[in-house]
Amino acid sequence: ALMSRTRYEWTLVDFAAWSAGAVVVPIYETSSAEQVQWILSDSDAHLAVVETQTHRSVVEQIRGDLPSLRAVGTIEGGGLDALREKGGEVSDADVAERRSGLDRRSLATIIYTSGTTGRPKGCELTHGNFLDLAENASEQTVPFWPR
Repeated sequence: ALMSRTRYEWTLVDFAAWSAGAVVVPIYETSSAEQVQWILSDSDAHLAVVETQTHRSVVEQIRGDLPSLRAVGTIEGGGLDALREKGGEVSDADVAERRSGLDRRSLATIIYTSGTTGRPKGCELTHGNFLDLAENASEQTVPFWPR
């Protein structure tokens, strides 16, 4: 899971997770503890990367209700350096094996709705969804509007 405002490190974590074969679950940085607990529990998140110590406090106060959550990292304060060091323990072969099973139909991200009709629901986006957007943009040769 990734709880942060939009920033450079958000993109780094997102792409690093994808390149390691993981699924990213973004969480709004303004989410309440109850919302965070629901999303982390429903998605069965194993790692949460948060932006600030305040976000970390939100996760820590509900952590007892999240048996699958193994670790929490904080972007501010060097948390990404620690995560990178921990990742150094994983062999290139293990990462390649995780990635080798991925294709356009593979799950990339679960985005939770606002929950206006009850609890937020996870919307599953595949790698193909993102690839289609990139390919459509790069293949566009006629402008959408006249100059």
